[in-house]
Amino acid sequence: MGDSLKAVELGSDRTAKSLSVGSHHACALLDDDSIKCWGSGYYGQLGLGNVERIGDEQSEMGDYLPRVDVGTIPTTIKTEIRLVDGTMMKGRIQVKYQESWRDVCEDNWNNLNAQVVCRQLGLAGGLSSFGWNGSGEFGMDQVACVGSEPDLGQCPFRGWGIHDCGSWEAVGVECHLDAWSFLADPDLSARRGHSAVWDATDASMLVFAGHEAGSFRYYDDLWRYHNGLWEQLLVAGGPSSRGGHTAIWDMGSRTMIVFGGSHYTTYYSELWLYSLSTNAWRLSNSSTMPTARAYHSAIWDLANQIMLIFAGENGIPMADLWEYRFLSNDWRELTPSSGKPSARSRHSAVWAGVKVLNESFSYTAELWNYSLLTNAWTPLAPPGTYPSPSAREDHTAVWDPDLRFMYILGGFDVSYKKDFWRYAGYGVKELAVEECFVGQECTVKLPNRSFETGDTLTVVDFFTGSSDLGFSSSVHLTTLDGYSFSFASEDSQDLSAMSDVTLYLYAQPGPYRLRWSL
Repeated sequence: MGDSLKAVELGSDRTAKSLSVGSHHACALLDDDSIKCWGSGYYGQLGLGNVERIGDEQSEMGDYLPRVDVGTIPTTIKTEIRLVDGTMMKGRIQVKYQESWRDVCEDNWNNLNAQVVCRQLGLAGGLSSFGWNGSGEFGMDQVACVGSEPDLGQCPFRGWGIHDCGSWEAVGVECHLDAWSFLADPDLSARRGHSAVWDATDASMLVFAGHEAGSFRYYDDLWRYHNGLWEQLLVAGGPSSRGGHTAIWDMGSRTMIVFGGSHYTTYYSELWLYSLSTNAWRLSNSSTMPTARAYHSAIWDLANQIMLIFAGENGIPMADLWEYRFLSNDWRELTPSSGKPSARSRHSAVWAGVKVLNESFSYTAELWNYSLLTNAWTPLAPPGTYPSPSAREDHTAVWDPDLRFMYILGGFDVSYKKDFWRYAGYGVKELAVEECFVGQECTVKLPNRSFETGDTLTVVDFFTGSSDLGFSSSVHLTTLDGYSFSFASEDSQDLSAMSDVTLYLYAQPGPYRLRWSL
């Protein structure tokens, strides 16, 4: 019967996931989560709103056999979606069904549905957009997402191709960047004081331990987030339950390095190594170790495979700085020759600089970006009508540099949290950076493009952006066809009629930027 169900009764390219047989009729759940029934309908058991018998003739089966409209039902199908008749950020939604693109009907459509679409497209936010005139062919109707689904096909709807919509009822969305998206809560318990690292090799996140000390609970569990799914990694012989530890990720060996932490009033000086490749923990022993501590900071020097830890607490705040060399497995206390920060804990640190953020008695939900190029802070993720994380502390954050996503998990305000969020940042273009030496020719290649009338170039101070450099300097431009000229650096030079430009800057030593208006 399986072959006949696939080739004849159910329709082209459809297979049955399950079959239910009554005394005089049968129903099949198909691989697209739709339902078809045939046989006697004397008591209305075929679900088609009549008492007719269907299936005695070949012309009544296959593609001619209607789907049963069972209302809004949950599905598990993964869908392919796109936006048309607009931009990358706003347009009419289409879903791919049976190798053809079909619209989505606006019936029951709301912002929760829009947020699922935008997240699936790799964007953020999500607002409904109505008034689109579509093709008249619909793949989904009465979509009812709760907002955290990773795929539109996992939201309840009437069934593939079942609708009562006209072409004017096609729906669209408006998506955003520099905005947040709410992801489904993981299966792990609410917590703070946990650690998280990002593995860029396969775009996954590892979360370890943490606590709900207010409820007398500490954790030693290890979780992995990958491809939208959470998985608990069951590993024997690892660290005991703790919070306030640090974790860094060595991408070359795919190893998570965990140091310190505390369990109530017990502090640890242990160094644990977790290998994702072998799914195993290993305790690293060394004759010299830092004092046990928690709520310190740790950074990783990838080039030299060195971890630095700074300060923390062990009943009292600390101010010492230690270096751990991964390859030789040894520790060394660093003693700077001049001043150092005062004792502290619950601060943060990044490689190439330390930023002090002492714990305060208020919480904020602000997100800020600091640019080394402009030496300036910029607020991100402005408030919108779409959801965003509440104010909190003691959460974790990891950054996906390829897709420019930031994930945050858990934390604490007046209660312990387990919510999971993704921030989608704007795409950036790689900047051309040249290092030039005094007395030597310095060249910078400008964009390979045709400039237009009104396109200008100005040399400005690297940090302030000012064209007033405070001294006399000049810029020399040369095109591929040999045409060249010079101008004062404080003036803007019209670049019209130039297709490819090499720049020579004659100025005092210092950092400069090129600002062109194109």
